[in-house]
Amino acid sequence: MQMRIYRVPDPTKADGKPVLIGSVPGPQGPPGVSDFVSVDLHQSPNSPFSAVYPGDPVTIDGQHANSNDLSTFGKLIGLALSQVDEGGKLTALLTGRVEDASWNWTKGDVVFLFGSGLSTSIPTNGYVQQVGIADGPKVLIVAVHPPIKL
Repeated sequence: MQMRIYRVPDPTKADGKPVLIGSVPGPQGPPGVSDFVSVDLHQSPNSPFSAVYPGDPVTIDGQHANSNDLSTFGKLIGLALSQVDEGGKLTALLTGRVEDASWNWTKGDVVFLFGSGLSTSIPTNGYVQQVGIADGPKVLIVAVHPPIKL
C-alpha cells in the first residue's frame, strides 16, 4: 500500500507535521537487501603481494590495513572473508556479522584496528579507527567508522 504524505505549508496548522491524505496500493518494491555487504578485491599490481587471511582488516586495494602505517589511513574497508589467491583476489566483508573462533570479545566491546590486527584497545600512534562492535565472544558486527589521525 502506497501512502501520500503532504507537508502543511503553514506551521500553525497540524504543527507542520506530515498529513496523511488517503492511500492507494502501489507496485511491489524490489527485494530487500541481505544483512551483509561484501566485495571481491584485487591487490593492486603496483603494491607488493600481501598475505591476507580471513578475519584480517583490509584496505580498498586488498592490502593489510595497519593503524601504525599512515599510507593505509582512510583505506580500511572491512575484514577479509577469504585468503588472497594466486591472482591477488580476495573477498572482504564491508558490513555485517562475522564469526572467528580465535576471538574472545565481550558483547558490546568496541573493536578497533590496532596495528594490523583487531583489539578493544585504542592505538596510541598512527590513527584510530573503529571496525565494529562485538556481539558475543566469537562474533563481530562489522561497521567501519572514519579514521582519526593521532
